[in-house]
Amino acid sequence: MCGIAGILGRSESLRPPIQWLQGMAKSIAHRGPDGDGFFLEGTCGFAHRRLSIRDLTETGKQPMTSHNGLVTVVFNGELYNDDELRSSLHASGTRFRGSSDTEVLVELFARDGWDALPQFSGMFALAVWFHDRKELLLARDFAGIKPLYYSIQPAWFLFASEIPALLTTGLVPPDINEPAISQYVRHAQPAIGERTLWSHIRVLPPSGWLRVNHLGEVSHGFLWRPPTHIEEEYRNNDALVAHRLQELLSDETKRELKADVPVGAYLSGGVDSTILLAEVASVATSVRTFGIRFPDAGFDESRYAKLAASAFQVQHTQLTYSLDSYVDDWVQLVAQRGAPLTVPNEPPLKALAQAASQELKVVLTGEGSDELFGGYPLLSRAPFDFHRSKLLASNPELFGEAAETLTNALVSQYGRATFLSPLDHFTRAYRWIPVPLTAILFGLERARSIENDAYLDTFWREHFARTASLPYEEQAQTILWSVHLPGLLGRIDATTMAASIEGRVPFVSKKLVEFGLSLPLSQKLRFRSLEAEAQAFRLPASEISGKLDIAKYVLREAYKNRIPNSLRMRSKTSFPVPLEQWFSGRLRNTIRDRLIACAEKSHWFDRDGIEYLFSQALPPGSGIALWMALNLALFYDVRESLQTPQK
Repeated sequence: MCGIAGILGRSESLRPPIQWLQGMAKSIAHRGPDGDGFFLEGTCGFAHRRLSIRDLTETGKQPMTSHNGLVTVVFNGELYNDDELRSSLHASGTRFRGSSDTEVLVELFARDGWDALPQFSGMFALAVWFHDRKELLLARDFAGIKPLYYSIQPAWFLFASEIPALLTTGLVPPDINEPAISQYVRHAQPAIGERTLWSHIRVLPPSGWLRVNHLGEVSHGFLWRPPTHIEEEYRNNDALVAHRLQELLSDETKRELKADVPVGAYLSGGVDSTILLAEVASVATSVRTFGIRFPDAGFDESRYAKLAASAFQVQHTQLTYSLDSYVDDWVQLVAQRGAPLTVPNEPPLKALAQAASQELKVVLTGEGSDELFGGYPLLSRAPFDFHRSKLLASNPELFGEAAETLTNALVSQYGRATFLSPLDHFTRAYRWIPVPLTAILFGLERARSIENDAYLDTFWREHFARTASLPYEEQAQTILWSVHLPGLLGRIDATTMAASIEGRVPFVSKKLVEFGLSLPLSQKLRFRSLEAEAQAFRLPASEISGKLDIAKYVLREAYKNRIPNSLRMRSKTSFPVPLEQWFSGRLRNTIRDRLIACAEKSHWFDRDGIEYLFSQALPPGSGIALWMALNLALFYDVRESLQTPQK
């Protein structure tokens, strides 16, 4: 795990000075406190910050050049199949200086060129300089576990692990991409597709590759796409599915425990972290786990983590976190990321990583399970509302007296009871700030532009077209994995890197993901009984999910004999943060004043709307909307604080 950056002149006369690379490396020093390294050859320059995880000696230092001198790489992440690749390289005559996975990577590129990329299994963001043909290659792992941003300027091409490293050069204009604000307001995503909230900065998408040739010309593509078929043999074979799932997760957890430094795990006592602990404890000794709690009433889940720790006899550390720390961590993370945050629990996760860093350098986490196995019950059940809306329009008598109640529930949830298509329905279901509250916070004119975003409309159409062979229920699951998970992976990267530790995600292995996405929804989300299914016919998804059905059914079934039943059958809580209490109490005036100040500077927000909202008791459920709005205000402050360095 490291931080990488680089600059490439787009003509032969342009050569980046070392000072630019040193400045980029300094801005990402938290990602790699164990050293730095630089490479300069002609038009190409690389910078690297090292967090030593594998091969702690000088032979693991980057940037690294192959034995034959034809390839130089900078690499952030871990290869989990490097032993197999090393054996293959040995067989073809390669001799190694050390034991790092980076050396395997660079020698495979030297031997196989571009054909090396599909052979890697793990998490990575990398840059490769091919000396002979003066060509730069960037690539990112299949799920986007490790971040990589880039900027194409008339004279220069730049890339880095974090946005501020690009801005610190002074080569990238710090202009905010105002149309992109819609993707954050609607979906809580600061990056969708390649678009970020900065006009001149793009993100390399998950599984993406990008090439800059000797003429400075840029081309790009993808290494992998999510599967778009359902394996019928899994539909009614619970035993087979449970066995295969457990086999894949067990194998991947063992691979991800590989390190030359202490490894531990996060533990909340939820089903994902407890299952992960079961796998870790089955192969490791002296396991360390870390959890976090809020002292606020109704938000302390530490008893579940303690129960899991006791069941597996591991040493558990429980951190208490409060509002006093939250705001400072929040501001720091927005500045570090150069973007608004995606989830309210990101600041406490930063504190958790800092606590873990006192004992560990690697931590395993449960990201990816929810997106893969139907862990968001309301979103997973939402397609049923779409089907009911069609029946309500064509055969309302099927619902009897419940027809009016169901219609009103759909209007309350989505703003309407009829939908043009599954795409129209999904983009309403996958929405964070409701349309009426958007109009209040941002004003009618900006709210209209938020709702009419051509880039976002095209993005969703392409995703639905790519998955059109799937029924809507399974289509929604695949799209949720593709779009929602990258934001959460960015969260774990930012919070662990802020504390200079490595986060690994066993649920996000390619084999497990391809297996999970090929499962029918019935293996992920199952009614509790035939009676519950019959009752659900006349109810909206909001009254079904978590009450009449069981989310992550196959995951719970696979581990029914391996984790305590009280934890196995726990309902999802998503590590909630007491936003409503804080925003109605101690933070109320702070939020109002910050939003009004931003409204006056940026014109993003509507001052009259904000004053109206805060002139009364805040409406229920407004906590997440206000949190997102304040994220945008903090992001605007980051833009204002930028000082363009002298070039």
